[in-house]
Amino acid sequence: MTKDAQFALRRVIERYTKSTRFALICNNVNKIIPALQSRCTRFRFAPLDAVHVNERLKHVITAEGLDVTEDGLKALVRLSNGDMRKALNILQSTHMASQQITEEAVYLCTGNPLPKDIEQISYWLLNEPFSSSFQQISDMKATKGLALVDIVREVTMFVFRIKMPSDVRVQLINDLADIEYRLTFGCNDKLQLGSVISTFTQARSALVAAAKLTFGCNDKLQLPRSVIFTFTQARNALVAAAKLTSENKMPHLLLYGPPGTGKTSTILAVARKLFGAQMHNMVLELNASDERGIDVVRQQIQDFASTQSFSFGAKASVKLVLLDEADAMTKDAQFALRRVIERYTKSTRFALICNNVNKIIPALQSRCTRFRFAPLDAVHVNERLKHVITAEGLDVTEDGLKALVRLSNGDMRKALNILQSTHMASQQITEEAVYLCTGNPLPKDIEQISYWLLNEPFSSSFQRIQH
Repeated sequence: MTKDAQFALRRVIERYTKSTRFALICNNVNKIIPALQSRCTRFRFAPLDAVHVNERLKHVITAEGLDVTEDGLKALVRLSNGDMRKALNILQSTHMASQQITEEAVYLCTGNPLPKDIEQISYWLLNEPFSSSFQQISDMKATKGLALVDIVREVTMFVFRIKMPSDVRVQLINDLADIEYRLTFGCNDKLQLGSVISTFTQARSALVAAAKLTFGCNDKLQLPRSVIFTFTQARNALVAAAKLTSENKMPHLLLYGPPGTGKTSTILAVARKLFGAQMHNMVLELNASDERGIDVVRQQIQDFASTQSFSFGAKASVKLVLLDEADAMTKDAQFALRRVIERYTKSTRFALICNNVNKIIPALQSRCTRFRFAPLDAVHVNERLKHVITAEGLDVTEDGLKALVRLSNGDMRKALNILQSTHMASQQITEEAVYLCTGNPLPKDIEQISYWLLNEPFSSSFQRIQH
């Protein structure tokens, strides 16, 4: 509530206090004005402890007849952070994607890096040269569909755990916090990964010494090497989608990840399978970046959710609201949406699609089954581009195709847009044509500029680069 609304509520409480009692529920008590707080008896609900979350999960697992391993149960408890709703959502989404719920299945389904992955990354950061660390961490991110912001958070916790000089620990945590902050605002992943590696490189001697004390190693921090295998959250989401449509089960969904990774296409495919020819009656599509205000939630969504839905026998009888670019919604609109979800959850399912999950309020996140869509790997972008090039009869050279893949950065939509715009400007799509059309400097230009920066005097470098 706004402060003005809270002051108005205070007056209402004072007026009707003889006949009515008010129970206020909130996540952050610091956002409640003192005048309201002083009129209420306060109760603080702490996060549930691991024992109680564990017990409740065991009860649900037994009641539902789920196959959950011991390490899978521990992973559910660990990732819930005392949030029972979150624990149950993770359990549900993991069951949809995997028959047996193991530690690995839980972490893959949530898009969080496995503890062994963090150990492996920490090993690279502490022991490998910059270029080697950069390549290996980038490969792991791509093959496992990990988000750099999650890696940074877990590596920060690793820094808390190992012994090291206090000043080094403080500097590392401060630098990693800055990097995490920049990532939440969508800063370039590659640049921020370089910053992470540089941060560790600067403190490496102190960290290696600390590792010797902590792990008893000789000269390098010996951490177990994890096996890298190919898995993406997009595949996981598709498997889960197929299962939920066949079993007529649909939770609220939160699909997030970089642009051009298939989030909207996936949920539209699910909707077509669920509703068939009636899709236009059963699905409401909105783009929050066009209609950001709270009126969208209170009017369009509420009107749609409150109307009677049709039954199609074996088909789903619940309606579906697709809210694309949900991270563009104001916080007030998101809180209003939370109330609409709670009110109409029996008749309507909500699928939120966003690029930056950190802009979605926790109260919405905990009510949704989350799927992270990682950037597409170069192989899949290459294959799809070849298919389009052949179908359209385009003249694309080998280096032109490589340039398209390189500049797309795993964004299929961007790759196709560059292909289209380059074709409009040039009959033959070469590397040079692609770079000229996008306005990006050619690799050979960057090499030349780097040579000047490293070897030429200031005035000469400045003049040459300006030209």
